[in-house]
Amino acid sequence: MHATTVLHSRFRLRSLALSAGVILLIVIGLAQMDISRVWFAADSESASIFADESFGVAPVFVPAEHDVPRLHAREAVLIDVDTGIVLYSHGSGEIRSLASLTKLVTMYVVLDLVENGTVSLDDRIEPVPEAFWNAMPARSSVLFLGVDQRVRIETLLLGLSIASGNDAATALAYHIDGSVPAFARRMEDVLDELGLTTHSFVEPSGIDRRNRAGAEDFARFVAQYLRRFPDAPDRFHTVPTLVFPTVEDYAGRWNPVSVTHHNRNLLIREYPDADGLKTGFTYSAGYSLAASARRGGRRVAAVVLGVDAPNARIGSRLRTDDAIALLDHAYDAYDVLTPGHPSLEPVRVRGGEVPTVPVSVVPPEMILPRADVSHLSGELQLDSDIRAPVRERQIVGRIVYRLYGEELAAVPVFSQNEVRASTGILSLLDRAQAALGM
Repeated sequence: MHATTVLHSRFRLRSLALSAGVILLIVIGLAQMDISRVWFAADSESASIFADESFGVAPVFVPAEHDVPRLHAREAVLIDVDTGIVLYSHGSGEIRSLASLTKLVTMYVVLDLVENGTVSLDDRIEPVPEAFWNAMPARSSVLFLGVDQRVRIETLLLGLSIASGNDAATALAYHIDGSVPAFARRMEDVLDELGLTTHSFVEPSGIDRRNRAGAEDFARFVAQYLRRFPDAPDRFHTVPTLVFPTVEDYAGRWNPVSVTHHNRNLLIREYPDADGLKTGFTYSAGYSLAASARRGGRRVAAVVLGVDAPNARIGSRLRTDDAIALLDHAYDAYDVLTPGHPSLEPVRVRGGEVPTVPVSVVPPEMILPRADVSHLSGELQLDSDIRAPVRERQIVGRIVYRLYGEELAAVPVFSQNEVRASTGILSLLDRAQAALGM
């Protein structure tokens, strides 16, 4: 019995040795034929696709289910400016008249031309008669443009923001495009390029009730305005007063009678973090406000449309209260964070010129209800069989983020550099074992 066992054992050893020898001969032969890199490569087609990925990870948002603000506006939207995520939306999605919030679009168009070098803030405009204050409709908000003036474009932009001057908007339209309809078409084209779909503009001031947009679309525009021109709030929208005209506006020829215009946005006086942006009112649109604030490096914006009120004092109060409620909701109900992740050690690569490759991950930015943040977790999941060649930025695993145990997001783990396949005997044996599941 013992002798039989020994014979069987020797037979198994000889079989294993023979198998290993065959495998070795095959590997050596393949190496000599220079095709082993193909035979032992790990899914080279998908790897090449992954290698070209930019790994841009979309922000993650979980809405808060409590502390929802109570509002007076018919339509309102709260947006996180940096990510473009809508944090809260109120109303039916009705497309409404924007009144003087239209002037923000006019300012965007002009600042875009300034940035492109087409015009300069120091350029002086001689207002055409169509832009004189006495050519505006009755009860218009005006800057008091008139005869013999030479007004800087920067002053006109301040006139749009602070005085809500319809005459300033008209003057800019004539200076840039020669007419109000041509400038309105430019406004439409700019918003089309931004991907907005619910807008309609026929003139640059907001007098016409046909200047319309959905609150969410307009909030996305406001976020783009703040991202594109981050200095605009300090330069134009938080300025408390504007004196116009001055001697400078008449090229020093005479000493005019000036008017002091006061910024009508109560937020910049009442809300410590507020830095804009624009108020609006017409009888058809009601009281409106585009608000923005920055706290701790985080900027949010709110659009409030269609507040009904019996007079300007109450209407201004109600739209301001709505904006404060929305801004407080953004800052009090949510945390913005980039989550951590498990430690990332170099991962093993079979059949490579080096045995491991360092890896990286791009965690997503998250906006989560403050009460839920402590329940966020991350799990590292690496591929168990990574074979050379490995391309730079090839996906080799993922990190799964969970909230209360439910998957919230998954982001790729990728190689920091390439690892070429080796034709050395030990490396080839390593890849052969991987191919055979050993």
